[in-house]
Amino acid sequence: KVVYIDTEGSFSLDRFTQMGGSESKLKTILLLDVHDWNEQHACVISLEKLCEQDKIGLIVVDSVVALYRVEMDQGQFQRLNKQLATQYAVLSRIARKYKIPIIVTNQVYEKGEGVELTSRMIARYWSKALIELKKADRPGHRTALVRKHRSLSEDRKIDFKIVEKGLEDVV
Repeated sequence: KVVYIDTEGSFSLDRFTQMGGSESKLKTILLLDVHDWNEQHACVISLEKLCEQDKIGLIVVDSVVALYRVEMDQGQFQRLNKQLATQYAVLSRIARKYKIPIIVTNQVYEKGEGVELTSRMIARYWSKALIELKKADRPGHRTALVRKHRSLSEDRKIDFKIVEKGLEDVV
């Protein structure tokens, strides 16, 4: 089973089908649709119990900071950072204890001539690998850049394009 925590309502059934998803594969996805920061926090905290009870093969959190940013605008800096670090700690513990890969998407903002992760220090500390996805000059083309990894050099990259049936290498 795959646990998909959707904080932005962005899970696309059409795209899932285009990339090879079927009705039977869809039944293996536990889609958790959260609507506010407190709901997200409770959801992530409860994942460990879910992993004890069920055979989970992947956890996706898309996006870990969307609701964090909404709350941050209300000035809850210290509490939110503590809760975000706790969520990352829980996800890290699950990954190690149950050997489950975890994909966390994060939002970025412009800083000078580059981009920076929202919650940059917390995300950098807890993440084992950071991959930046960038739009390329041509429509549908993207570049994936390694920004942090245990065994791959930084700035290693691959170019690909998004097509109706999924992803294709760009040579």
